[in-house]
Amino acid sequence: ERCAASTKMIQLFTVACAMALIAAERADEIRLVKVASLKTRGNAGFEAFTINNITMLATANFWDGKSADMSAASTVHALAPDSQGRLRRRTPALHTVTTQGAHGWDYFAGASGEHFLVVCNYYGCGSSRGPATEACRTTSVFTWADTEQQWVLAQSLATAGPAQTDHYVRNGKSHIVVGENFNDVVSVWRDDGSPGEPQFVRVHEIRTAGAGAMAIAEIGQRLLLVATSYHSGTQDGWRTRTGVHELLGSGDQERFQQVQEIATFGCHDADYAFVGGRQLLFLSEDRSDESSRITSGLLEYDVAAGRFIEVQRIPTDGAHAAELFEIDDTAYLAVANFGDRLGKRYASRSTLWREDEDEKKFVEVATVPTVGATDWEHFVLRSPDTDEATHYLAVANEGDIQNRKDQTSHVYRVEVGVSPDGLRSEL
Repeated sequence: ERCAASTKMIQLFTVACAMALIAAERADEIRLVKVASLKTRGNAGFEAFTINNITMLATANFWDGKSADMSAASTVHALAPDSQGRLRRRTPALHTVTTQGAHGWDYFAGASGEHFLVVCNYYGCGSSRGPATEACRTTSVFTWADTEQQWVLAQSLATAGPAQTDHYVRNGKSHIVVGENFNDVVSVWRDDGSPGEPQFVRVHEIRTAGAGAMAIAEIGQRLLLVATSYHSGTQDGWRTRTGVHELLGSGDQERFQQVQEIATFGCHDADYAFVGGRQLLFLSEDRSDESSRITSGLLEYDVAAGRFIEVQRIPTDGAHAAELFEIDDTAYLAVANFGDRLGKRYASRSTLWREDEDEKKFVEVATVPTVGATDWEHFVLRSPDTDEATHYLAVANEGDIQNRKDQTSHVYRVEVGVSPDGLRSEL
């Protein structure tokens, strides 16, 4: 009887240990639950932001697949979750504007507290290369009119094939930086206007072959601009150099000067963030001369060396953009894998990675099927009753734009830890 009792105790202990292990694994599990699908037109990217407790999601629709001038309707919607946790868009849209090859939105709060929203019209003046003329005003700057609750066009900047914009505020002045692909420069614009009446003027240019996306990194007293190069336009082809530039000087003599150069393959995007206690930079590398299935570089800023050092290579498939973000002080990385644009293969899987805090390496924790994915955007909505935060990721699908197929983008709720009966179906 004693032997039987001991055996029973051992069995119970074994079961308890197994259940504890399963519970620990579930507490660490990541799930992406689809909560919304949006009809888009060659979606080149999302931008999420909040103004006066209104969370907005801007969609940059690259092309409707039929217009001769590469136009489409790009929109800004207000978002809110319903009682079932599904994401709802308020209708009608807060803002709809006709864009031509829209290549992304960028929101920021200006030096005087105003709200700016900038969109690039990549094909706003066709596809001719060279400097922009005064008539070619292809980067649109909107400001938020709080009384009317709408976006108002404030200014259009003369730019040549704008691929992306970023921003910074320095010495009480708002600045916009534009990657002008058709002119191989990154241009810097400073707001010399007055509050409520912005007037951005071109003050500086950085020569950048194949200029595209950028990332601003403010580290201590340093302000760094990471300027990607998508294609060199020379015999080097997809072997490009991504420059890191530091803002030096003062007043009208402020200029970006290159302080580092990073070897890349068709670098399509750069994303910098301070996450998990680390200053990280991810470079989305699209392809080599042979394939879109390559690896993209994750770098960390080394304070002692004063430069970014590569710490990991992430497998990618035509990486077009990425998003670094945090949940509960843990760092995450979402990578948008386009597939093979040159080979016209758009079906791929885009990935979510989480930092292993012990190894200081990112490990893949989730994937979703995508079609010509161009962007991930992370945002948070809070319950008005409990202030509980819910994390979302929106993935932009360009799809097969010429044949007008797969013109849908999706929003996922990020779930960390799943209860034993919590394997929820997608909505």
